Amino acid sequence: MIAACRELGATYAHPCFRPIEPALITAFHLAGLQVMTPHTNDAAEAHHFASLGVDVIASDDPRILQSLSS
Repeated sequence: MIAACRELGATYAHPCFRPIEPALITAFHLAGLQVMTPHTNDAAEAHHFASLGVDVIASDDPRILQSLSS
């Protein structure tokens, strides 16, 4: 995925699979890429994604993201 992002000149990666492992996030960041998570509408999963240090959490329900800012 990193090679494809480089080839396309992308600035972020959007892995659409689970599980998202900490090593994956680290690898993307070391490659200079921001990371957007798979879509989630589950608050616990959103908190987990945030704990991994992702840059964007994708969701169809922004209400679940409100608790991340507090």
